[in-house]
Amino acid sequence: MIDDFLSAHDLSVIVQITSGRRCKHIYKVRDRSHRTFILKMAEDHEGREEIRRNLEGYKKLVFLGLTYFI
Repeated sequence: MIDDFLSAHDLSVIVQITSGRRCKHIYKVRDRSHRTFILKMAEDHEGREEIRRNLEGYKKLVFLGLTYFI
């Protein structure tokens, strides 16, 4: 699953991250332009909900003009 996704999107894994609460597949990846991203993949409903809530939170931060928080 992960290897197919990485190949299809021309991504390479920099490091696997083990801090996810529900998502067991979290990686720091790089595209062919050397931009880095966080890739989260879920295998179940709870994992997908975690990702959905993360996205909502990130959108709120961007709307507020924040790039990170402590």
